[in-house]
Amino acid sequence: MGNLFENCTHRYSFEYIYENCTNTTNQCGLIRNVASSIDVFHWLDVYISTTIFVISGILNFYCLFIALYTYYFLDNETRKHYVFVLSRFLSSILVIISLLVLESTLFSESLSPTFAYYAVAFSIYDFSMDTLFFSYIMISLITYFGVVHYNFYRRHVSLRSLYIILISMWTFSLAIAIPLGLYEAASNSQGPIKCDLSYCGKVVEWITFSIACISLAITASLTGFAVISLHWYNYKSKTNGVDVPKVTTRARIRLTWTFFALIVICLIELLPFGLVIGNDKSSLQGCDSFYNANELLVQSIISSVETLVGSLVFLTDPLINIFFDKNISKMVKLQITYLRSKLCRNPPPTKF
Repeated sequence: MGNLFENCTHRYSFEYIYENCTNTTNQCGLIRNVASSIDVFHWLDVYISTTIFVISGILNFYCLFIALYTYYFLDNETRKHYVFVLSRFLSSILVIISLLVLESTLFSESLSPTFAYYAVAFSIYDFSMDTLFFSYIMISLITYFGVVHYNFYRRHVSLRSLYIILISMWTFSLAIAIPLGLYEAASNSQGPIKCDLSYCGKVVEWITFSIACISLAITASLTGFAVISLHWYNYKSKTNGVDVPKVTTRARIRLTWTFFALIVICLIELLPFGLVIGNDKSSLQGCDSFYNANELLVQSIISSVETLVGSLVFLTDPLINIFFDKNISKMVKLQITYLRSKLCRNPPPTKF
């Protein structure tokens, strides 16, 4: 018996994987679709998205370092605003690291991930996403009360209460992330927990999808309410001839960006993921995936675009803080001024 793909115009190095998939007469078209899926994944996921994620991780770490340094010199009243800003930076860094770790298993043949490897990576990802959403919620509420109901905020919202909320938030997120991460790991690797792709895997996907829906809906709703309230407060102040402080304007801009980012995350997380698991094609393997190569190409495009847009959101988020957070922006300007003075004092030697 000859090679299944010997009469095809285009030949590929991975053809041997599908040599036994003989229940088709369109093997050349199907193998081209598989190759297109691999190309889409490599360019959008491996090269472009990974590069953006690395850059965004560096920027988030830089903002976290600046915010921590600034936090030390702030009074307790100002510190209240930065408790969950710090949490958001840390959560973003953990999300990026866990995503890069999980993606490395897809494009590195030298890695043989174990159950423990997946369990840790998925647990960290779920934990950091949950704490990121909680941080968005708390930043929105703190900004809302700090601007619209300042007297209530100053009298009844203490730094200690925010620390308690932060610790409770981390504990609750960890309690959800660990069991969910274990079953997600079981869907991808053999281990002490058995989870077949046909039933258990689908249940885990739907549970993950449901939690993401609820979390994003609550986060987007509260953030949207805070954004609308701040814009209305700004409109009323201008109508009454009251000057709006620059701090309030900056906070409104940051919160508006946060709301926009949440809407984008909703679109790239919920809609594509819902379509994929709703079509019930995510568990296809071997010849089944080959026979459904058209669906495989669609899934690759959806997944890759989702990852690309997500990486751009994580890249833009720290930049918004650099430009529109008063204390972070001030520290960045001081560092730039310091570097310029150093470069001016020590010009490079002239070559003759």
